Amino acid sequence: MGGGPPQAEYADGGGRQAVRRAVRPSLAASTLRLAEGMLAILLAGGIAPRAAAWGIDALTLYVNAYTWELPLLSRSGDEWAAGREEVLRRFAQFPDAFPQTKRYAAELASGAEHERFDFTIGLILDGLTRR
Repeated sequence: MGGGPPQAEYADGGGRQAVRRAVRPSLAASTLRLAEGMLAILLAGGIAPRAAAWGIDALTLYVNAYTWELPLLSRSGDEWAAGREEVLRRFAQFPDAFPQTKRYAAELASGAEHERFDFTIGLILDGLTRR
C-alpha cells in the first residue's frame, strides 16, 4: 500500500486488492464498513480489543439470524407461523421426556415484538464488558 491514509487508498481503489487479500473473499466492502463501525463502537464503549473483535461475530450472527427469521414468524397463513396459544397447546402435548419444556412453556413462548431481541443484544454486550 502507498504512504497515504488507508481510507484514501481504499477510496481510490488502490487498497481494494489488499482488503480482498486480507479478508475472506466473500466479504463485501459494505460488510467491512459495518464491521469497522461495530468495532469502533465496541472499543469506544470500553470493550477489550479481542472481546470486541469476537463480539462482532456474535452480534452479526445473531442480528442476521433474527432478521432472517422475523418474516417467517410474521407471515399469516404460513404453516410455520403459529400463535402463542397454539405454541402452548403444542408444548402441552410433548411427551414427559421434556418436563422442563412443558413446565416452562409460558416462558418459552413469552415476549412481545422485540423483547427477545433486546434481551439477547443486552446479554451479548453485558458479556463483552466482562471479558
